[in-house]
Amino acid sequence: AGGRVSISFKLDAARSRVTTSVSDEGIGIAPGDRGRLFEMFQRVRTAETATIRGTGVGLHVVKSLVELMGGEVWVRGRRRRGSTFSFTLPVAAQLPAEAAPAPVLPPYHQIHEFMPGPHAMGALLPGAVREHPLDSHAHRTERARKDPE
Repeated sequence: AGGRVSISFKLDAARSRVTTSVSDEGIGIAPGDRGRLFEMFQRVRTAETATIRGTGVGLHVVKSLVELMGGEVWVRGRRRRGSTFSFTLPVAAQLPAEAAPAPVLPPYHQIHEFMPGPHAMGALLPGAVREHPLDSHAHRTERARKDPE
């Protein structure tokens, strides 16, 4: 264990895009494993990751949200040399305060929140969070269960 994690931001004003990168000095990712990292339920299984728990959903969710906002996501790195996960998002030019339109809420009807049930991480979340906090904002919330209903 140990090592460093760094976060960087870079504005490309000419293309109206911002890039965010998160780098670590961890175990890295072999080139052959990078392509499937962003697929649903995919995890890289090595001797180093055998004791690390996870569902393989997180990076798929990140990729889906970034693409929904018009961006792209990728990973660089080598085994035993760490990894850098990056994503770009479009940014709008700042309008003067008097010319700025009133904020408009995005159409959330396509966003789907997945909430683990009490047998998984859901048991660790505060009760208020487990009570479907986003349903009132037109999100669709589902809870994972061991038994089908």
